[in-house]
Amino acid sequence: MSTYSELDSIFFAWYEQVRNSNIPVNKNILQEKALGIAASNSMNTFSGSNEWISRFKIHHSNDDNADE
Repeated sequence: MSTYSELDSIFFAWYEQVRNSNIPVNKNILQEKALGIAASNSMNTFSGSNEWISRFKIHHSNDDNADE
């Protein structure tokens, strides 16, 4: 399980809402939202790196419009 499994769960719920609403997102939007969730949950060591976003997308099989 990921160090940030709570973040991943909250972020995925948000992402599903956005996707189901057909709202386009890119890496910058994903990163900003993830950083906001982390800050709201006192996850001060979370950096929201491109690698984290890439792993999230791979883990959740996101091959849609969240590429750039």
